[in-house]
Amino acid sequence: MSLRNILAFGNTNSIEREVAGETIQFYPISVRMLFRLKKIGKPLAKALAVLFRQDSTDTGLEQKTITDPASPGAKVEEILTHAISPKLADLRHNQSQKAIEELIDSITDPKNVDAMAEIVIDSMKAKEELKPRDLVDQVQIPVFLELAKCVLEANQGVLGPLVERIQSTIGRTVAPPQPPEMS
Repeated sequence: MSLRNILAFGNTNSIEREVAGETIQFYPISVRMLFRLKKIGKPLAKALAVLFRQDSTDTGLEQKTITDPASPGAKVEEILTHAISPKLADLRHNQSQKAIEELIDSITDPKNVDAMAEIVIDSMKAKEELKPRDLVDQVQIPVFLELAKCVLEANQGVLGPLVERIQSTIGRTVAPPQPPEMS
C-alpha cells in the first residue's frame, strides 16, 4: 500500500472544529496512539471503575403489594429501600475519595500529560512540527481541554462509550438533589 493510500485511509472520518479562534481538523488517532492511550488508561480505568461502581447491592429493597383500604379491590405497590450501614457508607466515601485523588494524580502526572499532548497532536495530524512539550507549555488549560474534547469527538466510535459513561457519571454526581414530590 502506498503512503498516499495509507494517509487517505486514516483521513476519511475527520471533523472540523473551531478552537481558540482557529479552525482545526481532527482525525481518528493512529494505532500507535491507541497503545499510548493504554498506558494512561490503566490508572484512569482503576479510578473510574470505583467511581462508576453501581452501589445497588449496598441497599436492601423490599417490595409489597397491598390492598388500598380507601379503594376496595385496588392494589398498591409499596417499595421500601433500606439504607446502608454507616460503616459501609464510610467505606464507600473513602473509596470514592481515594479514586478521585488517583484520577487527579494520573491526569496531572507529567508523563501522562505529555502522552495526552502526543495524542492531541496525532489527532490534529499537525502539518508543522509540533512537540508535545510545546503544546503543554504554551496552551492554556481551557484550550487544551477543548482540544482533548475534539479528539474524543473525532474518535467517538472507539472512545464514545467511555465518554458517555463519564458524562453520565459526572451528571449524576454534580446534579442538584431533587426535592421529594408532595402527594
